[in-house]
Amino acid sequence: MLCKQTFRFFAFVLIMLSATANSQAQVDTTQVYTFGDSLTDNEYLYLLFGTPPEIYGADPMQFAFEKAAAPGDQLTNFAVLGSRTNEILGQVKEYHYRSAKGKLPSATLVSLQGGGNDLIDLQNSSANLFLLASAAPGESAAADKIIDDAKRNLLASIQLLQRRGRPQIVLWTVPDVSLSPYVLSLGFSTEQLDNIRAHNSRLNRSIRNIGRRSNVALLDISKLQRALTLTPPTIQGVVIQPTPAFGFATAQLADPIHPTAVMNGLVANELIFEMNWEFCDNVPYYNELELAEMAGLLP
Repeated sequence: MLCKQTFRFFAFVLIMLSATANSQAQVDTTQVYTFGDSLTDNEYLYLLFGTPPEIYGADPMQFAFEKAAAPGDQLTNFAVLGSRTNEILGQVKEYHYRSAKGKLPSATLVSLQGGGNDLIDLQNSSANLFLLASAAPGESAAADKIIDDAKRNLLASIQLLQRRGRPQIVLWTVPDVSLSPYVLSLGFSTEQLDNIRAHNSRLNRSIRNIGRRSNVALLDISKLQRALTLTPPTIQGVVIQPTPAFGFATAQLADPIHPTAVMNGLVANELIFEMNWEFCDNVPYYNELELAEMAGLLP
């Protein structure tokens, strides 16, 4: 596509200081649906972690929708916190069934995000995580099956979504869970963390391959997360603190796993950049003052 730029990565570095006027939209937000886990369903995380609710802000897709949408556009969120990829496939199947029956309008834009819960597995005392830590890819059939199942579920979700009207799709990679304070608190050895990271990377390689499909914008949150960890952004002179810090508004993480409002804003800017790049649009970004407000830096 002619509108695709030769440089495209980590757009927030270039665009967080200023907002751009919106042109006639080519990102179609008429009917937006979100499928995923707690990264796109963060409203009640404060109840689980005992953190102030305002520290989370909106999720990145909600933030992006608020910049891109025209009056009357609709965002429907099917995401459910704690969902694994098989349950996210269930969310997509529910949408597909209701849409086919005429109970829901067909999507013009969807967000598909998931995979982290397959790895961290909080619902089962992180049994999957310990299994992934025990062996490198290719050394344990049981560990490999966790990743293979997640790959199949995400691919099936994409295929099902593309059967109904071929909506624009935003596809997320999985954050590097080995960087989260939760995982770091479990006492894994360097070798075990390397094993977790390698399985995480194997899943993300599959997601990036899926992201090469037409009409799919890839939000590589894993690479964005690593970049922000190595080089934390500064907003209004305040460094947004990376892992292992968490629990305050100017940290990147609100709790041991999930992002703060300002981190969600930075992710939203990257998401907007990828949509603009893939769909040839000029949706405006969150500027530094807006990000500062998310971080609680304004009076």
